[in-house]
This record gives sequence, C-alpha cells and structure tokens, in this order.
Amino acid sequence: MSDAGPLVRAAHPGEVDEISRLIITTLFRSNAADYPQNVLQRIAEVNAPARILANMAIRDTLVAVAPDGTMIGTAGLEANWIKSFFVHPDWQGKGVGRALFAHSLGILRGRAVRTVRLQSSLTALGFYEAAGFRALREIVDGEDRKILMELDLV
Repeated sequence: MSDAGPLVRAAHPGEVDEISRLIITTLFRSNAADYPQNVLQRIAEVNAPARILANMAIRDTLVAVAPDGTMIGTAGLEANWIKSFFVHPDWQGKGVGRALFAHSLGILRGRAVRTVRLQSSLTALGFYEAAGFRALREIVDGEDRKILMELDLV
C-alpha cells in the first residue's frame, strides 16, 4: 500500500458480489471468536449480493481498494448511521479502517451531520473506541450482541 493509503471511493453496482465476499470473509475470519456460527451465518445472509444492491439505493456504499485493485474494505452510510463497516482480515491493522472511516466521516460532515451512530460488533469495539465513539448501550438479540455507539462531529 502506498504512503497515501488505500483508494476509498463509491462502490459500483457491478461490485456487489465482491463486496459480499469481502464481508463474509471478514465475518467468518475476524468475528468467529466473538460470535457463534449461526449468528455469523445470519449476518452473512443479510449481506448477500442482492441485498447489498438493494441497499445501494438508500445508502452510500464505499469501498477501499489496494494499489493492485483488490477490494480490501467497505462501508455503508445511511443518514447519520454507519450501517456497515468491514476491512478484509489480511488488511486489518494497516490503516485501511482509518482511511475508510475518515472518508466516511468526511461525507457525513459534508451533510452537516452532528452525531454519527453505529452498532459495533464485539470484535470492532476497540477500533471504534479508539476513533472516539462512546458506547451508549448493549443490544442483545439471542446470541447476537452489539454495542450502540455514537460520535459527535461538532
């Protein structure tokens, strides 16, 4: 990766298969220690290509791309929410998440969003805390646990 970091740009509808593969790979490799397989499978189903394509109509879908063109991250923004955020496991800890996050917040600031919200997985909690998010409450749905978080942009 160059010193400037990955290229972060809007996703194209023709990339939904690749986005779905990235998300599913990340789920089963990065989140497996924190969640049972049935929860990961349910989240994977929600991130099937057809669902990602439908979400593109109501979300800004971003991708982070390595210099060789490989998709290494993705994020989905809707109103004042970061609805999805995934970095391929091989690229975690290398600045991809920070670059994708900075780009996402730039878009939200440009829309005069004052407070950003997201639901963090247990796996990503430390990343979001380091970025300045504060935990509001835990959301428990059976074996699926998330943390509702927010960040003030003003």
